Amino acid sequence: MMNVDENVFFREATVRICSSLDIETALRRSFEYIRNFIPMMRMSLHILDPDLNVLRFVASAGSDPQEDTERVLRLPEKGRNERAAWFKNREVIRIMNQPDPKLGVPEIRQSLGLKPDISAMNMALKLEGNSIGDLALAADGLNQYTDEHARLLLLLHEPFAIAMSNALKHQEVIRFKDMLADDNRYLFDELRSALGDEI
Repeated sequence: MMNVDENVFFREATVRICSSLDIETALRRSFEYIRNFIPMMRMSLHILDPDLNVLRFVASAGSDPQEDTERVLRLPEKGRNERAAWFKNREVIRIMNQPDPKLGVPEIRQSLGLKPDISAMNMALKLEGNSIGDLALAADGLNQYTDEHARLLLLLHEPFAIAMSNALKHQEVIRFKDMLADDNRYLFDELRSALGDEI
């Protein structure tokens, strides 16, 4: 592994993570920089809901077999209880250099259109004690991730958590804005039909 100046790495990665209000753009810029230090062909921000057994993608960058933004993936029943237990007691960073059949990882990778022989590293994103989602990295080949890679990624926990939180709030504002616009159109149409051309 190359010698990395952690201060430079943190600063340069954080500038990219915070470079745009559009989370897809920010994640793509982050991906382009971070992959110089950590092997990956794909990076995504997602939310796992073990109760509903779904994975909702917020953004992704890199080689995407399918468009992931705003995509909700129904997870396989196999490994559902194990995933729920893992989610409840998970560590901040988990390296999966081999697919974990107990968690249904091979089936999940297949439904995502990913090859079975990939390594993954997952970072749970928390802000002020609240779980807000996950950052996942994937690299071609097995046994690609080391403790050194995990340590580097952990440096970026807070910037990614803040970016994820902001992206979710931004999406919520856009949804409310769209709902308000729909309500305004409906009310205007109702007024027009009640009053005719007098408006």
